[in-house]
Order: sequence, then structure tokens, then C-alpha cells
Amino acid sequence: MEASHHRMKNNLLPSLAITKNILWFLIIIPGAATTITFNYQQFLDKNNYEHNLKLEGDVYQENGFLQLTRNGPDSAGRVTYNKQLQLWDSNTKKLADFNTHFSFIINSSDSNHLGDGITFFLAHPNFPLPKPPDGSGIGLVGRREMSDPNYPQQHPFVAVEFDTFPNKRLGDPPYDHVGIDVKKMWTPYTTQWYNVKDGKKVYDAEITYNSSSHMLNVAFTGYKNDTKIKQEYSHEIDFRDFLPNQVQFDSDFERSIIGPKGFSYKELVKATNNFAEEKKLGEGGFEWKHCVVHRDIKPSNIMLDSNFNAKLGDFGLARLVDHDKGSSETTVIAGTKGYMAPESATVNKATKESDVYSFGVVALEIACGRKPIVYSASEEQVVMVEWVWELYGLEKLPEAADPRLRGDFKEEELERLMIVGLWCAHPDYVLRPTIRQAMNVLNFEASLPILPPKMPKPTYIVPSFSEIGASSSCFNPNNPKSGGSYTGSSEATMSDTSLLPR
Repeated sequence: MEASHHRMKNNLLPSLAITKNILWFLIIIPGAATTITFNYQQFLDKNNYEHNLKLEGDVYQENGFLQLTRNGPDSAGRVTYNKQLQLWDSNTKKLADFNTHFSFIINSSDSNHLGDGITFFLAHPNFPLPKPPDGSGIGLVGRREMSDPNYPQQHPFVAVEFDTFPNKRLGDPPYDHVGIDVKKMWTPYTTQWYNVKDGKKVYDAEITYNSSSHMLNVAFTGYKNDTKIKQEYSHEIDFRDFLPNQVQFDSDFERSIIGPKGFSYKELVKATNNFAEEKKLGEGGFEWKHCVVHRDIKPSNIMLDSNFNAKLGDFGLARLVDHDKGSSETTVIAGTKGYMAPESATVNKATKESDVYSFGVVALEIACGRKPIVYSASEEQVVMVEWVWELYGLEKLPEAADPRLRGDFKEEELERLMIVGLWCAHPDYVLRPTIRQAMNVLNFEASLPILPPKMPKPTYIVPSFSEIGASSSCFNPNNPKSGGSYTGSSEATMSDTSLLPR
């Protein structure tokens, strides 16, 4: 398997650069006991990267960057990992998981003549450079190769394109886009990409492949109204159908073991592909009839052990709730103001959804560093949930961050925590997620939900349990084939070829 960074540009004067602190790659080889990884923090000293990276075409190093093209027409550059890596095992047919992250800058000194973009691709190690180079294929293929009907079979590839020059001749959509190409540069698998070609904005891209679900996921940044946004696109693809196995993988022999065997956590993670949903044989609580509704989830009832694992305490208000009924009626209002769901004070019923609401408030409190209700705050900031939701609609969520952090945090992670908090604290409990759904999003295993820009009015009509069970209907993560969203940061994959920017 090979990792390569490609880059190419069209007509005039655009320049694409791989920036400092940006090139990171990890692959888990099927059946192997080790992982393959490399991480380049900068491109200042050639001795630090030239033994692993192969620079072709117009690529050159400048001020810690890898410039992938030159300022001129029909310029193309490519950076590939010069060691072959295994994408899938020809004996067991097992696929590899991989993850890669890179950052880049788009610089155009003439906005009327833009470059084609940057591409990350997987292909045969001898995948040729286009001759002559031109912009139509974003550094991967040229017009001559695209006109050859035999070329896709002779030189198959899978690529993630960051296309900055919509090409009507190739059937591109009429806007800049991110797409997934399979053996050809035309693809129906695209989503709009919001970008600014000013040479100042740094774009981050992360590509992940899950061998169990066959999902190729691309998480990337964009800029909308000069505000940085998170975008995402995913597509289901089995690489074995399109790409060769580059390196024959050495066989291992299993040793016989008599009697029961204990497994370490690392072994279980590996065997279940990080506890992937597709590997699960079943779940349950030994057919226990009831679940516990806590009714008073708040920071003072959450304890941390020596490893900072959270433990929920103070079950003084907790109730056992029959799964078939879904709620427990109370004669008095139970809970703490600010953490109680709107419907709790109206219908005096405790549900799993009301606990989810409290969880959402706690998540927001962690991110914002303040109580859910602060009467001394300005009018629009008194109620934390309302204030954060207002900032969400204005695309200014980072303004709600705990000021004590002084900006020292990963904006993507903090925004994800806030959006999940708002989702859980949705005024309409029918539209709240389950805890499993919330955790999947927090763990970057699912896309962020798209919430209304204005906080909805709460509804107080309590539906039947069957309706409560449909509470996730507003959220549709992980389309079985492909899908995209503005928010959400998923993952990205990489395998048997090279990592390339466009």
C-alpha cells in the first residue's frame, strides 16, 4: 500500500501547498500485529522526508511547505510514499483500515484563472504521471489518458478530489466540490465545498476507511461567509473490487492453546475492529425488565476516578422504569432547575429522554464553563441553552467556549461537544437522540446532526412509548451508500497507494 500526495493545477497562476504540521498517516495491516504510521511536522530539511516521500513533477520545497505546482499553465506535482503498503490480504481477503490527515493552502494570484485542485489517491505503485501534464485531471490523469477507454483497466485508481475548477466537459457540478473518483475523473459522488482561494486560509482534510463497513469518509474544512465550517462526505466502496493487492502479506501460524484463554483489551479492540457495530453478535442486559431513570443528572452528581472515568452518583431520585412503559409518573417535580427537561415540570413524568436532556446541559456546561442559568449575565445569556443555540444559528459557536481555556482547544472537538449538547437538550424530546447516538457523534463515528438555526419551542404532549422510540427520526447518520453534511467531522482512510493533495 502506498500513501501519496498529489497536486495539480489548471490554467494560470494558482498555487497549492502542503503546509507545516500536516502530513499524518496510519494504516492497520490485516492480520498483522503492528501498524504502519508516519508523521511529518514540517518540510524544512530534505533529509527528514526524502527517504520516505517521492516528489515528482513540479513539486518543490519552500519555507517549510511543499509547493505542489508552479505559477504557470498546465503544472502538476505529486508526492507519494515510496514504500509499497498492503491494502488487502490476497489469502484471507481482509482489508486494511487506514486514516490520513493533511493540511493545505490554495493560493491564486489571479482569481479569474484558477487551479484544478488537489487529490488524495490510491493506485498501483507504478501509476504514471500524466503526459503532457494538464489541469483537467487534477494531476492524476491528462486529457490523453481520459480519452483512452483502456486506461481505467490498465491503471485503476480511487481518489478523493478537492476540485477548485468545475469542468463542464467532465460533467462536474457547477461549483467547487469534494468528490470520490473510482477509475475515472468523472464522478456522481460529490458534495459542494465552500472555500476561499486567498492564499491565507488553511484547509484540513482527514480521510478514513473502515474495512468492516467499507465506508470511505472524508472530513474537511470549508469557509462560508468567511467563517470556518466543518464539512463531510462518505461513500461505501470495497477496494478489493477496484484496486490490486500491492504487497504479498506473510502468513502467520496460530499456536494451539489448551483451556480457556484471557484476552487483553488491545486484542479485543483488534479482533472487533475497535468494537465496530458490524462485528457485534448481540447486546442486552440479561433480559432485565427495567432501566434506571436518574432524574437529577448534573455535575455535582458526577464523580471521576483516578483515571478520569466518569461515574454517576446520587441515585436518590432515581426510578426503575419498565421498558414497555417508557416513563415514570411523579407526584412532585424532581430534579434541579436548569438541568430539568421542559416537559418534566409540565407533565411530571421522568423518561430516558429527560435524562438525555440533562446530559446535554452538562455537556454544554463543560464546554462553556458556566452554569445553565446565570441571572447576573446579560439578558441574552441568562439561559445557557438558549444562548448557545443562538450562537449556533449565527455560526459563532466558538464564542461560547469557556474563556478560561484562552483559546487553547481543538475547535472541531469543542463545537462537536456543543452541538451534541444542543441536540440532547432539544426542547422537543421526540427529537432528542439516544445516548448511543450521542456517543457515536462525540466519538467521531457518526456525522453531526443538522439542527434548526433557531431554537424550537418546546412541546408538552407526551406521546406513546412507540413514538418515543422513534426519537431519532430527525437524524440520519451514515447513509448506507453515501452522503454529506456541513457539520461533522468523520474520518478518512488511506490504503495501498499514495496520499495526494491537489
